[in-house]
Amino acid sequence: SALNAFSLMDDKAAFVRQLFSCGFFYYFYNELGFRVLNILSPVSASVANSLKRVVVLLAAVIFLGEKVGPNQIIGASIAMFGVLLYSIAKADYSKRKSKAVEQSPVTDPQTPGTWQP
Repeated sequence: SALNAFSLMDDKAAFVRQLFSCGFFYYFYNELGFRVLNILSPVSASVANSLKRVVVLLAAVIFLGEKVGPNQIIGASIAMFGVLLYSIAKADYSKRKSKAVEQSPVTDPQTPGTWQP
C-alpha cells in the first residue's frame, strides 16, 4: 500500500516537499487556466488549448528527447494549421467589422427623424 511505500522511503521530507510543490504548481496552472477563460471567448480558448498541446509535444521532443511518429507530426501540423486559419479569419472579421462601423451613417439624436435605434 501507499503507507508502506512511504514508510520505506529514505528521505520522507524531500517527498513531502515535492508533493506540496507539485500541488502548488497544479493549483497555479488551474488558476491561470480559469483567468485565461475569463479573458478569451470559448472558441479562442479552445484554439489556445489545441496550440498548448502542440507546444507540450514540441517541448517533450526538445527537452526530453521523445521520438515523434508520423501520426504525431500530422496531428501537430493540422493543429497549427487550424490555429493559423482561425487567426487569419478572426483578423479578417475584425477588419471588416471596423470598416462597417466607419461606413455606417452617423445620425444625430437631437434632429427629428434622423435617429434610428
